[in-house]
Amino acid sequence: MLFAAVGLALVLAGCGARWERSLSDARRFAADRGFTQVRFDAGDYLITGFHSQGRGDDLVVYIQGDGRPYLSRSTVSPNPTPDFPVALALAVQDPAPNVLYLGRPCQFTGPEQPDSWRECAPVDWTLGRYGPQMISAMSRALDQALRRFGARRLHLVGHSGGGAMAALLAASQNDVASLITVAADLDHQAWTRHHGVTPLADSLNPVDAAPALRAIPQIHFCGEQDAIVPPATTVAFFHALGNAPCLQIVNVSGMGHGRDWIGPWRTLLGHRSALACFPDPARIRIFPE
Repeated sequence: MLFAAVGLALVLAGCGARWERSLSDARRFAADRGFTQVRFDAGDYLITGFHSQGRGDDLVVYIQGDGRPYLSRSTVSPNPTPDFPVALALAVQDPAPNVLYLGRPCQFTGPEQPDSWRECAPVDWTLGRYGPQMISAMSRALDQALRRFGARRLHLVGHSGGGAMAALLAASQNDVASLITVAADLDHQAWTRHHGVTPLADSLNPVDAAPALRAIPQIHFCGEQDAIVPPATTVAFFHALGNAPCLQIVNVSGMGHGRDWIGPWRTLLGHRSALACFPDPARIRIFPE
């Protein structure tokens, strides 16, 4: 028992050092590109982000993916902080004047800092990662960000699980002017079934919120070689949208799931100029065309 306790203490200490290093690396990466760290008090959670220091009526918000919910298929991670925040690497490339990157609840914090860790529990980054409490916390952060940065409209961009979160937020907020997802698990029931892992029983599913998104201009980037979120697992979401007049689906040839989105991101953002509602049904575009 003594050796087990010592081993657990060493694991937790190592994980504490890991999330602190991840925060330090993210802070340095962001600062080198003109972004400064910000935090939002979302009640039970303290949410960390990085802001471009700009102002304007339109606030573009990049939402982090799920980070590190598990260490293995059967071992829950003690801290969901991402080793490398892909959404931040996308955000710093965005030429919009008012850009914010947001981590998710319990990311970039740890039990060594009780005030920042607050009510964090493993369910928050595992089975309940898209649960009502998580949606509420992120919504509070968005409301505060609008006031803090002098904006009136939100443009949400989410990578991976951050795309699922962005879709759920867009369905529940009345100030979202556009939605962009990148390699997002937009139907997590299909996604967990595909991988043969435990269903996210305590989470809301974006596919169920799809009808509320029909009138929002949106682009969904899918990687044709994405083995983490295969395009086939998102089909139900697009069917649920129906003949949405404001939808673009961009299948990016040769693209996988993670860091490979960083290189072409500035070019892919060119699709944003076509964010609008069209008289025709949803269009599927293959990139490069």
